[in-house]
Amino acid sequence: MQSNSVIPATLNGIWKATFWCLVAVGAGLIWLAPRPPMIDLPQHAGQLTLWLDLLKGTSPWESLLRINMLTPYLIGYGTALPFAALFGSLIAVKAVLTISYLVWIIACRALRKEIGSDPRLEFLFLFSFFGFAWQWGFMTFLVGAPLSILFLLFAIRYSKQPSAVGGAGIVGFGIILLFSHALLFIFATGIGGLITLAQQKRIRNMIAAIIPYIALAAILVVFQFLARDFSNAVNLERMTPAGWAFGVPVVYRPIASLLFTVASTFTGLNLLLALSVFTIPIVMGTHIKKDLPLIMLAVLVCILILVPDEAFGTGFVSSRFALFLPIFWALIWTPVQNRGRRANVGTGLLALMCAGILGMRAIDIMAFAKETTSFEKVLAAAQPGERAINLTFDKRSEAIQDGYAYLHMSLWYQAEKSGFVDFNFAYFFPQVVRFRKDIGPVLDDKSSFHPEQFNWAEPHMHVYRYAFIRGSSQHVASVAKMPLCGAQMIAHENEWTLLRRNDCK
Repeated sequence: MQSNSVIPATLNGIWKATFWCLVAVGAGLIWLAPRPPMIDLPQHAGQLTLWLDLLKGTSPWESLLRINMLTPYLIGYGTALPFAALFGSLIAVKAVLTISYLVWIIACRALRKEIGSDPRLEFLFLFSFFGFAWQWGFMTFLVGAPLSILFLLFAIRYSKQPSAVGGAGIVGFGIILLFSHALLFIFATGIGGLITLAQQKRIRNMIAAIIPYIALAAILVVFQFLARDFSNAVNLERMTPAGWAFGVPVVYRPIASLLFTVASTFTGLNLLLALSVFTIPIVMGTHIKKDLPLIMLAVLVCILILVPDEAFGTGFVSSRFALFLPIFWALIWTPVQNRGRRANVGTGLLALMCAGILGMRAIDIMAFAKETTSFEKVLAAAQPGERAINLTFDKRSEAIQDGYAYLHMSLWYQAEKSGFVDFNFAYFFPQVVRFRKDIGPVLDDKSSFHPEQFNWAEPHMHVYRYAFIRGSSQHVASVAKMPLCGAQMIAHENEWTLLRRNDCK
């Protein structure tokens, strides 16, 4: 007769093997296409090339740019820089994203073990990395996200037994997080401070335990003061009403937040999978833990529903935090005591749905790779080291049903051929490479969304030798005739065209 413990042990082994197989699939998604379908990623890769060339003293753009070491993105870019030096910026961003995804999984599992939540819900850790923040290409946010999870792990341990050594560790880790991503710093330290206060029974203990977080708040103020370009680069009044995100009223934000754990684009299947995975703990018969995880989830829900989606010049402030929703949701459930058929069926369904989400991402990525072959041919025709304008009249990708997929695609010319393409992220204060104060950008951030306003005939626009155009033949013709002596078509493939401005003889 079979022992009663054999079947549960076998199933646990199957679930663990399935989990790590899906982790490998997730890591593989990053390498599935030559260029991942991440909107801002070409800009980040372009920043790496600019930084590396400036450090080597080989940059043709040294008169325009300067290195900004006081950047909240330093950890992300700094981690990628050695890879860029060895393998180029494209491989570098892929390598760093792969490392971040693996550390994300490890960090989430460590936090789950610390809290004592149900281990079978670890499948919920697998997919949100490839949701909204991924699709928009928020590389530095994705690099900083695992660090914020690790910070929460240490914050919980510190809250249970505050000490001077533990407090110093909180401050040190907080500074690292600040130089990874400022939004994540505020997010993680805010939750950590609340958890620390909740764990203390006496006012005197609260005051002593919260000192490291007061110190971190002071460091943030000093950091903002020292980053002198902050007030010049960002319009502090530029905030959308708290009730709107992508034109979605507050009442619909919970649904949008669930969708953003899977993708930034709406499809019936995306929404169905996003809704379904969150019901699995109920199917499994688990119960809610009434302690620290509820604080974490409550703060996150408030951010997703109430925080403006554009604040201090930063877009998608609240939406990007959907990344944490499946994780914090998994943490609030107690382990299933009776591991019977109900729990096993629920676990199997959860694994299947998570595999489905990753599978959908794989299909999207492969379709995008096929769609971008025309861009590769145009990029190959461009000579290195020129200044270019990105004129993406048609930003939409039919392959992945994303209306902004090609917004910054031309920046791969900067990343791979040491050119310089506008609109450029060097315009923004958090970047590691910025325009010199006495130079400034030719175009502001609105130009990416309104290429029809570009006029190559204007004298200050003569700095652009190349124009990367994604649009119709009418768009190409209108741009080609703008310069005084016209422009020559260097390459054309499907919707992509490369023009070179003619010199007047």
